[in-house]
Amino acid sequence: MKAMFKNTKVGLVLYDAGGSNQALSLIENLNLKIDYIDVQGPAISLTLDYNISFSEMGSYESWLQNVDLLITCTGWMSNLEFNSLQSALKNNIYSIVVLDHWISYKDKFTKNGISLKPDELWVTNAYAFELAKKEFPSIKTKIFKDYYKSKIQ
Repeated sequence: MKAMFKNTKVGLVLYDAGGSNQALSLIENLNLKIDYIDVQGPAISLTLDYNISFSEMGSYESWLQNVDLLITCTGWMSNLEFNSLQSALKNNIYSIVVLDHWISYKDKFTKNGISLKPDELWVTNAYAFELAKKEFPSIKTKIFKDYYKSKIQ
C-alpha cells in the first residue's frame, strides 16, 4: 500500500470521531505518510492516539492545491469533510473516503442539494463492502482489516 502512494502528496481532513478513528487506524497500520493534515472537532484529540507523521498542519484550503490525493470521511457534525471532498473533486484531486458504519451511505454524499462521488471508498468489513458496492457500483471500493476494532478490543 505504501508503494501506491510513493511520490504522492497526501492530504487528510478529519472531524467526526467514528470516521477519524477508522481513517487514523488505517493510515497508522498501512504506514502511510501524510503530507498535510486538517483535523478539527473530536478528531483533534484522537489524532494524538495514533502514530501518524505529517509535514504540515492547517486549513485544507491553504494546502489542497499542493496534494495529489485527499483522504477524508463522511461526518455529519460539520461540513468540513464534505466541503474538502467537494473542493478536491472540483480541482481534480483524487479522493478517498473512509466509511465508518453502514447507514445512510447515499445521504453522506449529499448536502444542500449537492451530490458528490469520491474516486474511491475504503471500508473495514465485508458487510460495508457489499453495501458500498450496491449503493455506489461505479466507485472503486477497497476492503481493509478493521484495525480500529483490533485496537479497542
